[in-house]
Amino acid sequence: MKARVALGIALSIVVAMTMGGCLPTAPNPEPTTEVSDMSAENARDELTAVVEEFKAIAGGGTWEASVDGARPCDLGGGSTGAQFPVFTMSNEGADDVEGSLEAMKAAFAERGYTPVEERDDVSGLSITYLGELGFTMQYRVAADRRVLSATTTCVVGDSGEINRRLAD
Repeated sequence: MKARVALGIALSIVVAMTMGGCLPTAPNPEPTTEVSDMSAENARDELTAVVEEFKAIAGGGTWEASVDGARPCDLGGGSTGAQFPVFTMSNEGADDVEGSLEAMKAAFAERGYTPVEERDDVSGLSITYLGELGFTMQYRVAADRRVLSATTTCVVGDSGEINRRLAD
């Protein structure tokens, strides 16, 4: 039990640091044939739409959103791609923290996201889904806040060039 809790805490820290850009995503050991030809911008826009859908499920209120610039990621086989982190937070918590988490679990399941981790600690309840090629989705809920954070799948593209193009 202690090992499981320690592993859960360690995974949460790594996910948070990776999503925050503090750690590089783990490289894929082999090239994948599942790399999308979708542009990084389209991946960002699609993920932002999913986050908006999940915000409605999490509850109303005021949410502050942040979509940082593209960052490099590993496509495997020595190839570098691009991905976007998406973060949104509400300083309004949930009246029913457990009910909010259960509603989000159902929303995750409907999209095929099976949480790899569930936590219940001093910062509230959370579920985390880790997909392929760097895709992540996390929901944290407490009496005083709700947070949705995600990272797009790594797609073919140069993050520096994408950021320059978006700045124009």
